[in-house]
Amino acid sequence: MGSNVTDDENVVGRWLAKVSEKSDEIAQLMKLLKGRNRMMGFSELNERKKGLMAERDLIVKRLEEFRASMKCILKYIEGGREEEGERGLELFVFDGEIDWERIHRLVLREIRRLVDGLPIYAYRQQILEKIHSKQVWFLVVISLFSK
Repeated sequence: MGSNVTDDENVVGRWLAKVSEKSDEIAQLMKLLKGRNRMMGFSELNERKKGLMAERDLIVKRLEEFRASMKCILKYIEGGREEEGERGLELFVFDGEIDWERIHRLVLREIRRLVDGLPIYAYRQQILEKIHSKQVWFLVVISLFSK
């Protein structure tokens, strides 16, 4: 089920708000952890804190990936190229004249990926770097829906 990106004008703002919410929840848990707690209560609070920190960090990584994709597109529009040392490999390869239709599709796709919030999106750059650095890669995908 895909999301309709046109329904949300400020996708990045909403994700930044989620980062802020997670940070606030973590701060509240930190206060509780500093107080007196039963051993069981402390463990539960500490596990909850770890989970919230992991969620927040994943959102931050998604936002960084989105920003990197937008930066790559802007560099192309402005006439430059993203250098390999800036943030690993180029995310998109553009040749010739500016193709506004392709750029529009790329931007919408990146927004959709951010909105969908799939964890793998946060690791795209790392995955591309690994694929680029290895001569042979076997990618095995197991269907969760197979019976």
